[in-house]
Amino acid sequence: MVSLVEKANGRNGNEISEEVVKKIFEIEKVSKLDLLHNQNYFAIKQLLQNLSIFAMPVGSGYQIFAIQAIGELGIQHSISKGIYLGLLKELKRSEISETVWDELITKL
Repeated sequence: MVSLVEKANGRNGNEISEEVVKKIFEIEKVSKLDLLHNQNYFAIKQLLQNLSIFAMPVGSGYQIFAIQAIGELGIQHSISKGIYLGLLKELKRSEISETVWDELITKL
């Protein structure tokens, strides 16, 4: 389900650049000991997150498929219907295809 939600939001996970991480440690003169200090750890983590982690997008067709799959799961699993309905309403904020959302929300 988490994977479907990522795809419905236009994301396909993240990639980290090992080369960028190596350069950050070289340029910023960060040592392994710095990671042991709480304040430094959070600063280094933020730096790595901002510079070396890249979100991998998905195409709109894949995104629409994921949204439809979430809707169909909600229709098939009535016990979790509220969760799927809430999720679809949140996803409607995106501009991919309002028709798809309207149909699925109506079905649910």
